[in-house]
Amino acid sequence: MSLGSRLEELRGSVPIADFAQLFGIHKNTYSNYVKQLNVPDCKFILDVCQKFSISPNWLLLGAGPKYLDDQLVQRNSADFERQGDLLVPLIETWVIGREGEITHDGILEYVPIKRKWLEKTIPDLSEERLRCLLMMRVRRDYMAPTVTPGDLILLDTERAGRDKPSEGEIFLVRLPDGERAVKRVALADAPEGCKVFFFSDNTTAYPIDHFTLPSSAELHRFVLGRVLWLFREL
Repeated sequence: MSLGSRLEELRGSVPIADFAQLFGIHKNTYSNYVKQLNVPDCKFILDVCQKFSISPNWLLLGAGPKYLDDQLVQRNSADFERQGDLLVPLIETWVIGREGEITHDGILEYVPIKRKWLEKTIPDLSEERLRCLLMMRVRRDYMAPTVTPGDLILLDTERAGRDKPSEGEIFLVRLPDGERAVKRVALADAPEGCKVFFFSDNTTAYPIDHFTLPSSAELHRFVLGRVLWLFREL
């Protein structure tokens, strides 16, 4: 995997011009970096690493942890493990990668959660499975009063659960216009492919979103993670 491929992994679905503008360069300059026609300068590399909390070793060489935050986890996770806690990243802003994966541009903090609680929901909890868990704060009222703005939610982004979402469960989804939302999901077969329905509990404010995909194999690009738990301050 080349430096250009790693840059493209970070860019995800963001248009090239918009991504290049984040770092004050022209889109053609960025394209030349990806195609390895030119070598990125130190400022660009530093800006990318700071923007995404990316390890320079990973970006330049493909070596070591991808995120600087992962180095923190490696140092501290053993202490939390001894206390029966696991660290789950709380993210604030993020983009959707080419394969529908969440790429965050920084972790606010790590939230310790009791392993025994997680294992009740995810019995096969391994290190790889743990990396599928994210926490984020809800910003919109799509699911009010069930889930309200300001609530913290625990997401499971494992691909298997996104490929075959259970009807009625709550998911973090990407709407057809690109906006992210927390909604319920339903599917239906159609002659032209797979019909997808996103429902809000706040039905007076938000109608049903529906669209058709050529195949259910594309579903993971729009269904991003199942909401496992809700944390609310009373």
